[in-house]
Amino acid sequence: MHIVLSILFLLLVGIIYVYRGIQKNTKNGRIDFDGEVRTYKLYIPKSYYNRKEPVPLLINLHGHSGNSWQQMLYADFRSIADTEGFIMVLPQGMTYAPSNKSYWNAYYKEGNHNDIQFIASMIDTLIAEYHIDPNRVYVTGFSNGAAMCIALACDLQDKIAAIAPVSCTRTTEFPPVCNNSKPISVLLMHGTEDKFVKYGGGPLSVNEFISVSDEIEIWKKHNRTLDVPEVDTLAHANSRSISTVIRERYTSNTNDAEVLLYKIINGGHTWPGCPKWAELILANLGHTNQNMDASIEIWNFFKRHRLPRENE
Repeated sequence: MHIVLSILFLLLVGIIYVYRGIQKNTKNGRIDFDGEVRTYKLYIPKSYYNRKEPVPLLINLHGHSGNSWQQMLYADFRSIADTEGFIMVLPQGMTYAPSNKSYWNAYYKEGNHNDIQFIASMIDTLIAEYHIDPNRVYVTGFSNGAAMCIALACDLQDKIAAIAPVSCTRTTEFPPVCNNSKPISVLLMHGTEDKFVKYGGGPLSVNEFISVSDEIEIWKKHNRTLDVPEVDTLAHANSRSISTVIRERYTSNTNDAEVLLYKIINGGHTWPGCPKWAELILANLGHTNQNMDASIEIWNFFKRHRLPRENE
């Protein structure tokens, strides 16, 4: 009996901790778009209110069947936002029949919501409401949210300075060449043992995904980078880890854009460095690399890039 009460107490403490973590510095937002009410969560650090200069905006997209508050806790940028002073927005995807699961319409064979223009409208709304630097808007996402990053990079290059998709590539339904030819920096993280969106490409549900190598080649060509990358291996924080991270960086002689690949050896369909409780709950997604914090790596990448100002 005492053991059961102890477990229930710990669960209650955990729920209270998570709830407070979500509520702190967090606001709910909504816009009316295309005849629908679209919602999002905003994380605004206290330091924002003391800054005179405009701040960056980080868009953080949940995966298939996920939601914005789960993404806030799983792919956690809040402490980084507190230090660096950027605003984070976590939009909510719509649902599709018959499964009633949330998703992003990143050229998938399911659903028909115009998510690209919804994100564009949300960016414009937030820039109008907050002191945001329009040249420093970034997008990251997990799984289906990562595929949406790629779609946004192709269609909203006048609004987005860089993207960082984690654990997904584009589907074969996606146009192989972007309509917009402007260079845009891309960071891609993917586990070699991802059993959902396979590193070498393949089918998942009704969709077919291209390989990570093909995705990198597309962005290398788009950004006109060099063929030979700078390669290094991230140091192991845990000597018992079965996962190693190999980083490949492709740069260009003609522009400031780069293509960066984090190849996570033995990594699963996961967000590296996620909280331990999330790693345990989502163990069915495969091994989570804990030798690096994906959120820190992504932000360090983002802050190297911005859209050129109009007079540049």
